[in-house]
Amino acid sequence: MGAAVGGIGAVVGTEMNGVVGGAQRRGPYREPVVTSPAIRRWTLEEKRTDRTVIRAGGRSFGDAYTSTLIYKDARLASGLDRYVRGNFEGIVGAFMATRVTFDSPLSILAQPSLVTGIAKERFERNLRRLGFSDIRERPPSERETTAEQAVAEYEADYDASEYIERPNSPAYRLPSVTPDGRVKTILYLEVLKPGETLLFTAGIRPTDELLRVVFDRDGDAYRAELLRLMHDVK
Repeated sequence: MGAAVGGIGAVVGTEMNGVVGGAQRRGPYREPVVTSPAIRRWTLEEKRTDRTVIRAGGRSFGDAYTSTLIYKDARLASGLDRYVRGNFEGIVGAFMATRVTFDSPLSILAQPSLVTGIAKERFERNLRRLGFSDIRERPPSERETTAEQAVAEYEADYDASEYIERPNSPAYRLPSVTPDGRVKTILYLEVLKPGETLLFTAGIRPTDELLRVVFDRDGDAYRAELLRLMHDVK
């Protein structure tokens, strides 16, 4: 089973994946390290690994070993508790850091388009697994980040319907919440290349209006916090 990567004709075939608990795995799976002290305000939600085969232009580049850390902003999640059934355990704000180790690092890292394609494919695959849909990459004219801050910027809807009672939940009166219980979000993706591994990071946040109305937070400040985290990874 394969998927096109970044429109460049690369194929990634999933061979193994799993959720990892406890200490960092030994071997080819190397966890990213978040160096910013701000990460202490975030909750580590999940550690995940997978192994895939990288092919492009009829050529095999060997295996890629991916290790991902997913952090959730519990500060935002708790702010939705009064609008939903029970406690909101979903994703409103999130930060992801992924390290990919390759069998043939020099061959892959020498091709920027292949590297970006791999990062985008894995990022979008993680989003779908977490309950995001209608994932759309923003064109340059719609972006709020520069190319130096993020390699790509997205919009996506997060499915929060399991937490929202129909049809009279107060959550439906909130900005950026759709009639079918999805929350509109803005997402950023950055690609880093330290040494012989690939690092990519991502930030997920609510819209400016939802941040202001529900959480009394400034959208520009929240974006700045996410971008700092995204660049403080090794």
